[in-house]
Amino acid sequence: MKKILTIISFFTIALATAQEHEITTENNQETMQNPKPRRWFYQGEVSVTFPSNNNAKYSYQYYKPSTNSYEGQTINISEQPIISSDFSVNYQLFRIFSIGAVGGLTHFQNPAATGFKLGGVLRLNPVKHSRASIYTQVAGFLPLSNLIKTSMGEAKFGFSVPILERKRYGMHLAMYTSFTGFEISKSPNPETPDDVEYRGIGFSFGVRF
Repeated sequence: MKKILTIISFFTIALATAQEHEITTENNQETMQNPKPRRWFYQGEVSVTFPSNNNAKYSYQYYKPSTNSYEGQTINISEQPIISSDFSVNYQLFRIFSIGAVGGLTHFQNPAATGFKLGGVLRLNPVKHSRASIYTQVAGFLPLSNLIKTSMGEAKFGFSVPILERKRYGMHLAMYTSFTGFEISKSPNPETPDDVEYRGIGFSFGVRF
């Protein structure tokens, strides 16, 4: 009788251990198939913005002797591509929504000036299991040349489409509409400068990791 009880006890312990191991293995497999999403991610982009026709403007004030006062004037300037680079640190608040801080450099060709930008970006990811996104980005400029004053100067709204998706990184292309402008600190002409603004569309290539 003691032998029978010993054998039953042995098989009971062995079965319980096997079941526990099976449950643990299933849980591990489920975790591997459905990994916990990463909350923090980083993104770098290179962009080119093309101001649309008659949407590159220069505003200034000039002295009018006949009225003994200053009057404002806005003129169209030559549309030249704007080249910029961005790097953002982002946090995934929800599955479809993230918020981030962005910094980068923007180079203007007309007038020639370069500024450091700092701002924020909001991203909406409507497609499950994809890095495709709709985003809004707002940033201000800090001067890296004597031409630019510290000013609020960039707003973008666009969407990005992944061209390569891997577990740890991905690449994408983006298209956006843009309003970009900055206050001018000095002018080569005898007038009081106000600002330069550009409205147009742009394209970017980016890497997310």
